[in-house]
Amino acid sequence: MLHRLFLFALPCLLAAATLSGEGPALSAAQAPAARTYTVHNRAKGQPAWHLFGHYATEASAKAVAQHLRSHGFEADLRASNAPLPKLAPRKPSPALPAGQTVTLAKAREMFALMAKQHDVAFRYPIDGCYSRAELMIERMRQRGLHPHRVWSVANGEELYARTKNVKKGYVTWSYHVAPVLRVRVNGQTQRWYVIDPSLFDRPATIAQWEAVQMRSTTSHKPYVTVSRVGEAPVWVDHKRKPGHGYWPGADPKEGLHSHAVATMKRYKALEGRVGLDLLPARRDGVLALGALFLRPRLAPAG
Repeated sequence: MLHRLFLFALPCLLAAATLSGEGPALSAAQAPAARTYTVHNRAKGQPAWHLFGHYATEASAKAVAQHLRSHGFEADLRASNAPLPKLAPRKPSPALPAGQTVTLAKAREMFALMAKQHDVAFRYPIDGCYSRAELMIERMRQRGLHPHRVWSVANGEELYARTKNVKKGYVTWSYHVAPVLRVRVNGQTQRWYVIDPSLFDRPATIAQWEAVQMRSTTSHKPYVTVSRVGEAPVWVDHKRKPGHGYWPGADPKEGLHSHAVATMKRYKALEGRVGLDLLPARRDGVLALGALFLRPRLAPAG
C-alpha cells in the first residue's frame, strides 16, 4: 500500500517542484533558441536571392520586406533560431593618393555648396537618399573631387533619425546612403567626412553619421561600408550587390542620372507638405535631430 501511495504521489511532487522553481533545469540543448529573422531580396525575374539583413523582431523584418517590395523588389522573410550575428568592426580604409583627398576646409566648402542645390530634396527625408547621393556625387566630380559612397544598413532593428521635416518628428529607414570625401587631417592621417545635408549642417565623421541613425547608444549598430563610385557595396553577407552602387540592387532602367533627377523632382514638390517645425536645430553639427531616442516604425530608405 505504501509503495502504491508513493508511486501516486511522485508525479505530484515533481510537478510541485517544477512550479516552485526547484525542479531540474532545462539543459542548453533543450532550451528553446531565440527567434530571429532575415530578409532576402531579388530583382523581379531573377533566380538568385540576396541577403538584405538580420532583424531581432518579426515586425522589423516585415517592415523591411514591405519597403523592398514598394521599390519593385521581390522580398522573402525567413525565421531562424540563430542569434543575430555580431558585426565585425569596419576595417580602416587604406590611404588614398593625395590628389584624391581634400582639406577639411574644402570639405566644408563643398558641403555648403551641396546644401544649396535647389533641385535636391534635402527636406524630404522619408525617401530618396540614393538620388540625393547620386546628384551630389556627380556635381562634386565635375569640380575635380573624388567622392565615395557610405552606406548604413539596418541591422537587428531599424535605422532612425529625428527631423523637423516630418510631422511626427522622426524618420526610420531600412538603409541610408550619402557621399563621403577623404580628408587630409595631417601628413599622416586621412579620415572620411560625410556630406549629408539631410541630417547635418556640416561635414560629419562616419562615427557621427552612424550615431544619429541609432535609437540609443545601446542599440544594435548598423552595418556600415564604403564603396567607390561606379561600384556596388559589399553587403552584410560579405557579397557585392548587383549594379553600380546607385542603390542595393540592379541599376534603374532609365539610368542613374535620369532616375535621380526624376526622383528629386517628384520629392522636391513634397518638401514642406509633410513638415512641421517641432524641433530646434542643434549647434553641434546635427541639423534638427534634437533628442535621439524615440521608438519609430520603419519607412523607406532615406
